[in-house]
Amino acid sequence: MLKLRQLRADIQKFRERTLETRAQGLKDIETALKWLDTIPEPGQLRDSILPVVAMAKKWHGAIPTTDIPLSSSAKAKTLPPPGTTVIAVDGSQIYPDRHAAVLYYLIQVGGIIFRYNGQAPESHSDTRLYFDEHELYDEAGFIVSAQHIGQQRTLKELDYLAALITQEHRKSAAPPVIALTDGPLLWAQKQDNRAANYALEQYLNNISRIQQAQGMPVGFIERPGGRLFIDLLWAGQLSKDDLPQKLEQNPLHYATDEQLMGHILKPGERTVWLQRPSATNTAFAREGHLIWCCYINIGEDVHYPVIARLETPAWAAQNPEWEELLHAVLIHQSHLLKGNPYVLARAHEIALVSTKEKATLDALLQQDLWQAGIPARQSEKARQKSYLSRSKT
Repeated sequence: MLKLRQLRADIQKFRERTLETRAQGLKDIETALKWLDTIPEPGQLRDSILPVVAMAKKWHGAIPTTDIPLSSSAKAKTLPPPGTTVIAVDGSQIYPDRHAAVLYYLIQVGGIIFRYNGQAPESHSDTRLYFDEHELYDEAGFIVSAQHIGQQRTLKELDYLAALITQEHRKSAAPPVIALTDGPLLWAQKQDNRAANYALEQYLNNISRIQQAQGMPVGFIERPGGRLFIDLLWAGQLSKDDLPQKLEQNPLHYATDEQLMGHILKPGERTVWLQRPSATNTAFAREGHLIWCCYINIGEDVHYPVIARLETPAWAAQNPEWEELLHAVLIHQSHLLKGNPYVLARAHEIALVSTKEKATLDALLQQDLWQAGIPARQSEKARQKSYLSRSKT
């Protein structure tokens, strides 16, 4: 039972801390905007940062990919032309519960194909139940972690996206087919065992499949965390003598890139392309899929920016026609739902497994086992918790 009275002091401190960090964040943004006004040319920044970035292991900034000034912004010139195709995927999961009557986990992926030809969007889904011993337990005999299931879901999402893109390619869809995922395109999972390394290999193979089918894979991250742009601005303030030892000493601690972009980007605008010099991106580059990123304001109200980060391979971002089409599609799709791309919202809806659906699946699995003469019951802890929760209603 949550005793709110005991939290009153913490709630008050939370409010005070939020006001304090907000005020300091606005000061940091003012400083960052001044840095942007005096930032060196992109080529000069690259020449100064690249030779030393490996020595600053805790620096998480970005590097300019072109010679376009960092203060520049671009706006979509047109609406998506007829014949454009957009495909989005998302996934959901049911985690294994060792106290449940039946032990399993589930991954469901939803996809939607939106064609700019007047036809209704086309929905797809794929669901898989995992119940074998080798799927449920790791090498040490523990139930697989949420991290492992998240890794499997991420891989399955891109595999499904590649399959849908290939299907559209065979129908002679006009290239590129915009292929959206909800979250980073750059692999965000830990590489700490052989299974994870194999999953990354398969993930990169799926990006290659999308490329071969003339698709443009894009990771869409709304409310992005991180300060890669602010850290880049800090690097631009340092002299050669200060590199690399001061790269990790950025004095701006309270502002994020998302907050800064709310002051830089007008509705519909995006930044120049940037590149993260991370070990993971280096691995992607070896396979021909170096990831570039940019920020975009998909909001319509100048007072309420909606900032997202986009991630796509350099081979896609460097194509001016593809770059312009992606921008136009995202603005149009976002305006359909006033701030969130319609296709991603629909993919999420298709992929979502509700609490009621999970209960129905559990009951069906238990019934099948009972009919086969196999008793299936919850743990005593689960039964007690269920009883106590009912007795309090």
